[in-house]
Amino acid sequence: MSRNSKNKIPTEHKNSFSVKNPFADVSLENLPEPTNLKSDTKLAIEKKNQSRGRIDVLREKSGRAGKTVTVLRGFSETISSKEIKAIALQLKKNCACGGSLKERAIELQGDVCQQVMHELEKLKFRPVRCGG
Repeated sequence: MSRNSKNKIPTEHKNSFSVKNPFADVSLENLPEPTNLKSDTKLAIEKKNQSRGRIDVLREKSGRAGKTVTVLRGFSETISSKEIKAIALQLKKNCACGGSLKERAIELQGDVCQQVMHELEKLKFRPVRCGG
């Protein structure tokens, strides 16, 4: 038995098989009522815009023997020093760099401003790039 001799549906004639519309039996009567999308959208935007505060992200080089350092300053007083320490550890892991915590400011080794800003946005902060 060859491949060409298998039972195939002929496509040359229009009347050889019938096509039924799959949506012919669908009725719109049992659908739920639409919700007020404007109010839901406003709530989502308000929740998204709620931030934990502004963080200044600086790139410094002076006084550090030519080494570039990314500094995060301006943490709110409502954020405890333990939490700032935990944020520093998380940023060091995610950016694959070293760093330290000095007087409520996080110093990360290297130019990792873009990565830091992305990570801070995930943590609901509002990072602002300051300086050059």
